Amino acid sequence: MKEAKIFVVNPGSTSTKVALFVGEEKIFSADISHNIEELKKCRTIQEQFPERINTITQAINENHLDMQDVDAFACRAGGLCGLKGGIYNIEEGNLIHQVSTSSNRHPNVLGPALSVALAKTYAPHAKVYTVNPPDTDELIDLERITGFNDTFRESRGHPLNQKENCIRYAESMGKTYKDMNFIVAHMGGGVTVGAHRHGQLISCNDCLCGDGPMAPTRSGWVPPTDIVRMCFSGKYTEDEIKTRISKRGGFTDHLNTADTREIEKMIEEGNEYAKLVYDAFIYQVGKAIGGCAAVLEGKVDAIILTGGISKSHYVTENVKKYVSWIAPVVVQAGEFEMEALAHGAMRALSGQEEVLEFTGKPVFDGFHCKGAPKIDTY
Repeated sequence: MKEAKIFVVNPGSTSTKVALFVGEEKIFSADISHNIEELKKCRTIQEQFPERINTITQAINENHLDMQDVDAFACRAGGLCGLKGGIYNIEEGNLIHQVSTSSNRHPNVLGPALSVALAKTYAPHAKVYTVNPPDTDELIDLERITGFNDTFRESRGHPLNQKENCIRYAESMGKTYKDMNFIVAHMGGGVTVGAHRHGQLISCNDCLCGDGPMAPTRSGWVPPTDIVRMCFSGKYTEDEIKTRISKRGGFTDHLNTADTREIEKMIEEGNEYAKLVYDAFIYQVGKAIGGCAAVLEGKVDAIILTGGISKSHYVTENVKKYVSWIAPVVVQAGEFEMEALAHGAMRALSGQEEVLEFTGKPVFDGFHCKGAPKIDTY
């Protein structure tokens, strides 16, 4: 039986990652850099399309990739409203494709438009999918409630990599993702800790909005009244506050570096403050894992440590000291986004998993219980 051939497209801020899979084997991959000056000229993300598609096409041709028998294209697709996790169909003109030609949130919104264009050029018969998009929202209502009746927590938690890690571990145990309960700590540029119950990411910190453990460039949770004081101190603009929370916080704010290798070198050289900050980060991750254990009522099959920071033996061994009493701790270092997209496409093609259609209607549109306030969503 012919193994499925999948081409993966993952747009980032200044580059686009692409990969070609034949079955489980990745036969080609590249992180294609785009002309920064050309990108700077673009007023919207959509205006970046010509630069990105031309550069990707050039890389395909220069590497003599045989694309005519590609069975499916799989891509990141951001800018959507909250939707349940899964594999979604993309075709020219459908709602996901329309978002890729209108939303201006992040370059990953271009994934569908780029993939549809590549399919038309090289393999018109091929399917186009996205898998567990960034806007995947499977939170339980208890997770959404905050102390303000007009503010609720949203789902932003590396669903693609988190779910792929759960699927991989479950398969290694001869089970399925839906059979098991997991806690996954994704430790990278952003840090999210999520509780997975029978195939759904029911609880996770919102790392983009300053929730949860600090990260290399993100503040993590800071007492709200302290943020209010900063906002009205006259020292910062609104953009400067947001930048400090999401781009200049965490390790960068404390130690002027986001590189964990540099921090571990500082510690080796006797920098006690660097050790204090790094150990506090580990403590916060352990504390978040403990919170997810409570959400799962102690019924945890495994704790999975993933993301780039999980390559650090110092980090993983010290996290284990806090949480190994809860469940077995498994280290699956790095991120598997490209593989996750390819594997999702393979499951769709083989009929192992249902392919969904994006409706444009958020899965959460308020609390449907007596006495609940009306909430404007998205």
